[in-house]
Amino acid sequence: MSTKTFMHLFRGRTDCYGMNSICLKEPPTQEIYNQHLKGDKRIGVYPITQDNKTSWLSIDIDEPNFDMALSIRDKARHYKLHAYIERSKSKGHHVWIFFDKPVEAVKPRMIAELILKELELKCEIFPKQDEINERAPYGNFIFLPLFGGDVKQGKTVFINSANQVIVKNDIDIEKIRLTEVTILDEIIEVNNLSRDKREISPAEKVSTVSVLKGTLPCIEKIKEGNLKEGDGRNECA
Repeated sequence: MSTKTFMHLFRGRTDCYGMNSICLKEPPTQEIYNQHLKGDKRIGVYPITQDNKTSWLSIDIDEPNFDMALSIRDKARHYKLHAYIERSKSKGHHVWIFFDKPVEAVKPRMIAELILKELELKCEIFPKQDEINERAPYGNFIFLPLFGGDVKQGKTVFINSANQVIVKNDIDIEKIRLTEVTILDEIIEVNNLSRDKREISPAEKVSTVSVLKGTLPCIEKIKEGNLKEGDGRNECA
């Protein structure tokens, strides 16, 4: 049940997922999520579904600044958003907000922009696009937290205000509270947030691979997690 809970919390597109710099065009099954949790292979999820909705928001702080992560989390909580800090696999942090049901991707993006503007900060926001189209049919994936190999080193875990671990496995994930999407509408209305034009920036270039029987050996290596991050990009394209 715990893996199912993790899978539901970090749900996104159901027809593909990311590994290394590859978009694998196959469903991210429960077994694939479980392999991530065990540390067998790190996966990423594309947040925007085909109907341009998302179930979560993540703000990427790409520098070793815990106070910055705290300020973003606290500002989000000021708006009654249940926000959580992840200590990322590298040097930075992610601030995550999870919704009680899928919502138009543009809504949490506008709110994230409001939070960052009020704090005078610049950070990456996932989803990176308001919506997807033919130019950016998938958007950008983000690697999921709680990767087994990193958890042992105190990374990709959720932490509290004292920088102490509070969520380190799929069982702990039950502690995470969801934000009601009605709160997003309230924030947007009170702050007069709107879009003159939807942002549909091109996604980062990654190799897209359809997984079929008799796939190339390099693709099998990717699926098994035997390629280092960034390896095999040209070989498998």
